[in-house]
Amino acid sequence: MNKIKTSVIIPVYNTEKYLDACVESVLAQTQQEIEIILVDDGSTDGSRRIIEKYEKTYSFVKAVFQENQKLGAARNAGVKIASGEYIYFLDSDDYVREDLFEKCYQEARQNDLDFVMFDAKAFVEDIDELRDGCADEAEVYDRSNIGIDTKIYTGIEFWNRYFPCHGIYSNAYLVYLSADFFRHNELYFEAGVFYEDMDWIVRVYECAERITYIPYKMYYRRIHAGSIMTVSYNDIHMRSCIFICKKMIEMLINEEKMSKQDMILPVLSEIFRRFREIFQIYCQEKRVDSVWEDLISFYEYLVSRHSSVGEKSKDFQGKILLAIERIKAESGKSEMPIDLPDIDVLECKRQIVSAEVQEIPLNEKGKIIGIYGTGLVCDRFLAVYKSFVDEISAAVFFIDTYKESGSSYQGYPLYNIKDLADMNVDGIIIASSRYKEELQHNIAEYCPKETKVFFVPDLVNMLFE
Repeated sequence: MNKIKTSVIIPVYNTEKYLDACVESVLAQTQQEIEIILVDDGSTDGSRRIIEKYEKTYSFVKAVFQENQKLGAARNAGVKIASGEYIYFLDSDDYVREDLFEKCYQEARQNDLDFVMFDAKAFVEDIDELRDGCADEAEVYDRSNIGIDTKIYTGIEFWNRYFPCHGIYSNAYLVYLSADFFRHNELYFEAGVFYEDMDWIVRVYECAERITYIPYKMYYRRIHAGSIMTVSYNDIHMRSCIFICKKMIEMLINEEKMSKQDMILPVLSEIFRRFREIFQIYCQEKRVDSVWEDLISFYEYLVSRHSSVGEKSKDFQGKILLAIERIKAESGKSEMPIDLPDIDVLECKRQIVSAEVQEIPLNEKGKIIGIYGTGLVCDRFLAVYKSFVDEISAAVFFIDTYKESGSSYQGYPLYNIKDLADMNVDGIIIASSRYKEELQHNIAEYCPKETKVFFVPDLVNMLFE
């Protein structure tokens, strides 16, 4: 038999309805030197029967059956028996384009790459079954319009250049990896938790010496009611969120290189935001008691780590302080086992906000600064800026997604985002809490590529929440 070029690892958990379409898309690949590893992670539907069918029919199909340990453990189990030069992780309710492996393999082999990135096309199977807002996911897997070139980068170079314009996705199924690179750097996933891609993607980019992006949509992501990202939050989501938060906080504290800290922080902020979202839902639905011990443990952890985090990022330290206050205020519990030692939380927040807004050049004459957002957050930001820094001296204009250019806001000119392509802009401030990804996407598409972007809602809300 020819040497295996690609090991396709497909974790399976109760996806009987979609599994045939997934596997058949791999069997239809133009690259023939593949193996398929189907890892049944404790399915209770008819998935096992389908897996056994393929294992008996094709000599290059391997099957692994294990108790439910979540997606990360299933992927790890597949890697352990994979024999291919390259590894690819495919979710069992999705499918791939017929030339995915051939294109990625040729690119990776020709340029000796650690991994290749590409894009996806997402589609909603039945919008009526999904929770509100899930259909928005159908547009978030395309990087082709943000000006990513096809040069070879180190992972850190690519991240620092393209993360600010939404050029990094955490999804494991959007990277095609060298097996040697994976194993040498021990890039295994956390087992038994959700959100296992979050810290993993940072480690992958940190370790990579040679990577590139190819602008093809070769993965088909099915959004349906049973998808992990569309189910209601439960205790496992809460505990998983806490676990990944702790892991990434430790990564940040122990990292001395600024370039790597800059990679960790935005992903850590995102998973921390998810924790706050889940906690808020638990408070609203009066479910806090079911995870109270986990919250107390996390509370104590945050109190013990907030000073160390502050040495790396005052902004994230502020988010921790805010979370500590929220756990105390919203939990409904009258006493906490540990409190912040001799710290004026409000004054600490004011210092954090002051330090951060000093970095925004609204008081520099000759600078041209756009402010994206014309609501309450924007008004609060301007008030905070004038309070902590100075009057505005830069040439300021406002940006709107829908209004036509030519009107004004607070005496400053207002432009439609689509009219900024030919403008000389030194920076754009996102001053809206809503539709963050949409605004970032619009900036990447319509603004000059090197424009610096400042996101201020979290900073402003620190003082007002």
